[in-house]
Amino acid sequence: MLCRRTALRTRDAVLLSFALLACAGCTDRGIPLKRNIPANTTAGPPAASCPEEPAAESVLPGLEHSQGPRQSREPQEPDSWSQIPDDPAETLDQARRAGWTFASIVLDNLAKSNNRPFPGIEEFLKNTRTLRDCVNLEEPTALWLAFDVDALVEHNPYFWQATYEVAPGDPGMTIIHVGFLLSAGEAQRAAILLALTRQCPDPGEQIRGVFAGMHGQASAVIKQGGQSVARGVELFDQGDRDAAMKQYEEAVAVWPQNAWAHYEIGFAFLAREMEADGEKIELGTVSVNRNPRWSEKPAPHFAEARRHDPFRWRAYQGTDQRVIAAFLTLTERVLPAWEKILQGRVSDDVLAEFASGCQAAGLDELALVARQVLVARRGRFDPSDHPFIAKSLRRLAPGEVTEVTLERLASERLPFRQLIKPEEEDSQ
Repeated sequence: MLCRRTALRTRDAVLLSFALLACAGCTDRGIPLKRNIPANTTAGPPAASCPEEPAAESVLPGLEHSQGPRQSREPQEPDSWSQIPDDPAETLDQARRAGWTFASIVLDNLAKSNNRPFPGIEEFLKNTRTLRDCVNLEEPTALWLAFDVDALVEHNPYFWQATYEVAPGDPGMTIIHVGFLLSAGEAQRAAILLALTRQCPDPGEQIRGVFAGMHGQASAVIKQGGQSVARGVELFDQGDRDAAMKQYEEAVAVWPQNAWAHYEIGFAFLAREMEADGEKIELGTVSVNRNPRWSEKPAPHFAEARRHDPFRWRAYQGTDQRVIAAFLTLTERVLPAWEKILQGRVSDDVLAEFASGCQAAGLDELALVARQVLVARRGRFDPSDHPFIAKSLRRLAPGEVTEVTLERLASERLPFRQLIKPEEEDSQ
């Protein structure tokens, strides 16, 4: 089948805010960052200056995270976003188009520039070019070429190489990252990253509008997907387990990345086995090191829930010691810091604890993003950043490309690409 790229359309409400990117082009200007490490330091990246930006305030509407089916809080949809379809399938389709279009605008602009000094950017553009050429926005998203977003982003060494070739805090990389997640249906993961953008230096009113638009799409998918699962939970608690399971499966059929639905399917299987053994079902609890006679049937559903929503702590169940350790770290360190982040601007210490906790829990994608937010706020790389980045990068994308990226981060001088110019520069 011949693939073609369709011109971007702005007639849909989801595309209206994309025009905000029109004035935010790429620049070939590198940002030389000089080493500034104490004389007795033998390892770590340069403590280098980043572009100065105003201190951040809350740049996104409040994002409440659902911590479980029976104590959930629905995400708050931005007042500025409207025309969300009533049909969950149409809402997901619209969100995927939104994410794809956001990412494509930045990447298309980037591809027009000279990227020879930035091999990671060049290779990542090659990684995405065929895929982007094969997506036709005129077609339903169900007909799009299937792709593994984790292979494209989270475990792609060229994505991370490109990330560290871009100026820390540049909203262009956030738009690419979140855009691809959203285009793959990963609305919850996209929403988490967008919440972290509130901790970055303020990108200006126009980019805040873009982030709000992306957040509106993600939160609409989460909200409607949650409503479907909530009906299943009600049936389950009334004792109609078969009807509840059917409701969960229908929710997954509409939105395959519905973490809550995956969790409830796993919990339903677990409940059946507990009841068969005469065990009492205690709602709101987590079962670890459970009865060895129970099957592993719930495990893959819990794993899917964790994959699509790493903060769904009730899905950290089973006998796998790594999952149990991650559960303890998540509840003791990550989620307390996350609750503070959701409330608004937090200190660097809270962000550092969040990043460190994510790394300890094996949530390396979030750990690296949070650490990069710290670098942007600090305005420089710190010697402690290099071993932190190295640990997570080597777990996510081990290999020669990652080692080249780490070697560059430890170099004397770091030229950075700027994807989106600050608004004050555009006005001059």
